Amino acid sequence: MIKVLQVIDHLGSGGAQTVLLNLLKFRDQRDFSYTVACLHGKGGVAAELEAIGVPVVSLSPGKLPPLYVPNLARLLIKERFDIVHCHLFGANWLARPIAALCGQRAIFAHDHCNDALRERLAPFLVDRLTNLLSCKILAVSRTTREFLLRQEGLSDEVVEYFTNGVDVDAFQPPSPEARAAFRARWGLKPGDFVIGGIGRLVPQKDFTTFLRAAVLVAEKSTAARFVIFGEGPEEAELKALAESLGLGDHVRFAGYVGDRQAVYGAIDLLLLTSRYEGTPMVLLEAMAAGVPICATGVDGTAEILASRETALLFPPADPQAAAEAVLEMQNQPFSHKLSLAARSRVQADFSAKSLCHRLEQLYREMLPVAPTG
Repeated sequence: MIKVLQVIDHLGSGGAQTVLLNLLKFRDQRDFSYTVACLHGKGGVAAELEAIGVPVVSLSPGKLPPLYVPNLARLLIKERFDIVHCHLFGANWLARPIAALCGQRAIFAHDHCNDALRERLAPFLVDRLTNLLSCKILAVSRTTREFLLRQEGLSDEVVEYFTNGVDVDAFQPPSPEARAAFRARWGLKPGDFVIGGIGRLVPQKDFTTFLRAAVLVAEKSTAARFVIFGEGPEEAELKALAESLGLGDHVRFAGYVGDRQAVYGAIDLLLLTSRYEGTPMVLLEAMAAGVPICATGVDGTAEILASRETALLFPPADPQAAAEAVLEMQNQPFSHKLSLAARSRVQADFSAKSLCHRLEQLYREMLPVAPTG
């Protein structure tokens, strides 16, 4: 039995957390035993992991960094894991050195996006140094992989392109009755054309552009309704902006909604306005659910989607271009054609089941191995 510890910053809502959950749904329970450790708290995804039989350990009840190090060290020494696999910057920076000091040789890192945090010197240097402790680094997009090779000087052998995957069967277009029920949750009427924005309310997702595009769309489409599904530090600021823009009944803030099937069942279009991305889980989920997509053509998004073939892509921070894309996608035959092509693509290339099998094969290949950098 190969024992694997997955370490992640937190288990609240987020793309990396969904990636981890999707992978572990399809784990090989005969040959692998998994434990998930989060730096602080647990969050909603912890309950979902525990429901599928994966134990979850919180290293601290809150954001108390002095507790992270001793609690993680004790866990590593007690359980003697074969592999430690780290996700997100906090876990990558903290857990890799501790694992190495505890004698761990097979250390994986998961690079979920080319984060703007690395544009600052101190985080960049810490990331570069701790990367040297990894026997394998998984980059979720080719853009992220190229950054690691070019800017951080890592070798081809260490950095593996490993895209995100989705449980395709979990997302099916809803029946008309289910769709009506989903929409009623947020006061949406049958004749509304509903544009959804899904994600953390943080600068990366650029919901400011989402709202400014909403104003332009509302001027030309009386049926358009915008719903933002998510929570985060920009929530109050974005609500104030929506009010100042006079959006009124055209926009709703739904907060975090764990039932993604309800979200995709309620919307007619996904609008993603991110400034940068890895391989966005919301795109893969929307593709699987048959929801048409308008998105910024950045990083991993542009690797997944081809404009006018599987979605409409537009430049980041451009409300006018975003609005034009949304208005064009109100042409139902055109948007339906693109969504069918997108669903075929996600079924063929982004299956979480296939990716989990590939990951476990990488684990086998790396045992035992020393860090190579």
